[in-house]
Amino acid sequence: MAEHGDYLPGKEAALIDWLDNFVEKLQAHGTEWQIPPGEAAEVEALTTEFKVRRAKCAGPDRSKALVSEKDAVKEALIARVRTMVKFRFNNPIISDADRVSAGLHPRDRTRTPVPVPATRCLIADVKPLGGFRVEIRFQDEAAPESRAIPYGCNGALLNYAFGPEKEMDYDRLLHSALLTNNPWVLTLPPGAEGAFLSLACRWQNNKGELGPWSEIMYIAVS
Repeated sequence: MAEHGDYLPGKEAALIDWLDNFVEKLQAHGTEWQIPPGEAAEVEALTTEFKVRRAKCAGPDRSKALVSEKDAVKEALIARVRTMVKFRFNNPIISDADRVSAGLHPRDRTRTPVPVPATRCLIADVKPLGGFRVEIRFQDEAAPESRAIPYGCNGALLNYAFGPEKEMDYDRLLHSALLTNNPWVLTLPPGAEGAFLSLACRWQNNKGELGPWSEIMYIAVS
């Protein structure tokens, strides 16, 4: 049976070790594995840039701006790696041993039952962006350093309401959206200006079964 945890480490130091190995394998076997050279070069370049920016953040000139720039590069790098793994590493020419050598899980060749989500999906941050938009960041309570959606889940089901008063009852959060990207930008109608946005979420698995609720959070819409 294949493993189902996230193949990318949550800690940055461990992530860099993983990336160095991944890039090394792309350099050595990319052509053999039919990985387009441009895609491999992009992952290598982003890895180098991430390491450089992380080193700057560890120095005496560390600032919020430097950390924000480093995090933006990291986010782009992780997205690029995940896209490559999804669309390139299912090629039958790449064996399970090749996948494991690159830091990935072997293919799952069993029909593993999808569990009902057992952990809470926590809303980590809600930030107003203006124009009736808010940015929502969420995380699993069991892996607070990761933005990954747990195995077997297709996203976080967000329930929300907006109005002159804060909603204290989950049953009154009548609007919903399935959050499949992290962060997620929610756009509200113009009538929501000046209202309170009340929101809570829970993981949803591929069969539509839901996990436990997060706490209800509130933010003023601008």
